[in-house]
Amino acid sequence: MKFGGIALIVLALAACGQPPTTAAPTPNASLAEMFPDCVWGEVQSDGVSVWSFACPRDRVVADAALPGFVREVDAPEGVMRAPVIQLFTKAETAPLNAVLAAVRAASSGRATATCEFEEMPDMAGHYQFMPTGEARVAYDAVIASWSDAMAEAEAPKSIASAAPTEADYMPCGRWGPSESGQRVFTVVRGAEDRVAAIDMGSEVTIFDPSTLRASD
Repeated sequence: MKFGGIALIVLALAACGQPPTTAAPTPNASLAEMFPDCVWGEVQSDGVSVWSFACPRDRVVADAALPGFVREVDAPEGVMRAPVIQLFTKAETAPLNAVLAAVRAASSGRATATCEFEEMPDMAGHYQFMPTGEARVAYDAVIASWSDAMAEAEAPKSIASAAPTEADYMPCGRWGPSESGQRVFTVVRGAEDRVAAIDMGSEVTIFDPSTLRASD
């Protein structure tokens, strides 16, 4: 299942000289349109919260064992659960790399042992868990081959016939790059001792990653 999308958090300040307060964030129009008849609210897990829609058969819930948040979707075969935010702990003043070993342990892949954090050029303070060295060369080649196939308008069956294995297109495991969406890492706002791994997916997601913060 693909999840994804980033919304903007809305902040408000109290008037008349009162101390500033943070208003409850509201979903943007595109997010609200995707989830009609659903309830917008805050979900808390392990000292961190995020705002999300809760629908009759689709919701984000806390997962203390992760720790973090998972998305639950009711399906004919049962409830499908997929992690959308996993939390990693570090010292408040420690750099992001302090959680590197823990991320590698939680994201087993063929090249995980050499995967590193790489800051995203278009999102300051956000990082991806990317392969390096020969594994990066191989991964880039896989992505390039798919791009060439798409450009030549080959049928999906033709692309799949020569498709690489999961080890090729997900060399860093589930929290690394993937053809099915984007995963990013960032320090949780208000909780500098927490790093969040966020599965952005490739479509509009049911939760708003920009609302992630330390819970009150």
